[in-house]
Amino acid sequence: MQTRFNCTQNRAKKMVCFVWSLSIILATPILYGQSLRAVGEDGDLFWCVKMWPSKAVERLFEIWMLVLVLSIPLSVMIFAYVGICRELWNVMAMRGTMVARRYACVIFFNTISLCVIFYVIFDYVLFHTISSY
Repeated sequence: MQTRFNCTQNRAKKMVCFVWSLSIILATPILYGQSLRAVGEDGDLFWCVKMWPSKAVERLFEIWMLVLVLSIPLSVMIFAYVGICRELWNVMAMRGTMVARRYACVIFFNTISLCVIFYVIFDYVLFHTISSY
């Protein structure tokens, strides 16, 4: 017999605090790369832009953001959806209906395809715009 994980209110609060703290720490590199640029005729308007010391640092930051914002969440989502689809597949197999199994397979394939398509498009756009600098 397996024990079930009990999600208490205290654990949930700790997890939320941990996730927010980790997010703030991982997002700090942008603080070093942003600066204000005066725009307009009078120079009284400002535009916040990324100004990195070198192209290598800029590329490193963009790769960091690609991994942090896209690759890690995509991996977590794929892992979660694979688990969900596996459970659906098992439930449908127990019911023995061919249509339900086929539907679960289509949902699984569409979910994975959508995740991969977004990853490829974002990756192409990100590195295409970096190389055009």
